Amino acid sequence: MPTERFLDLLNAIEGTERLTQRDIASKLQISLGQANALIHTGMDKGWVDCKGSTHYHLTDTGREERYRLMVHRMKNTVDWYRDTQQRIRENYARLEASGVRRVVFYGAGEVAEVAYSLLDGLSLEMIGVVDDFRPGSCSAACASPR
Repeated sequence: MPTERFLDLLNAIEGTERLTQRDIASKLQISLGQANALIHTGMDKGWVDCKGSTHYHLTDTGREERYRLMVHRMKNTVDWYRDTQQRIRENYARLEASGVRRVVFYGAGEVAEVAYSLLDGLSLEMIGVVDDFRPGSCSAACASPR
């Protein structure tokens, strides 16, 4: 199972008493069968223990694994952010070199937020954002005048 799913499981269990498989499935928005498989894998690895027959908690090893997985997730997030910034800078340089001065973003998600933050100091001007999933709304990027 993917590392991200295990971190989600460990986060769901950490600090919560009397958590059942049904509670975990609901928190993770997965089926009861998927929650069962995830929990049993966590138990096999020594990360999760069961109080009684239905209430789960983290072991010391589970807390250590949770910390390790959180550090891994943060590193991946920082790497993604740096890689995204570099790709956007390269694309902006190509646009400026070809004489483009005005741009429209397609999509108002996280990448658009990063792209908007990198416009400062460039000759490019964002004139709009098109987003199929947010008709009539405006992200923070398009709401802020430059």
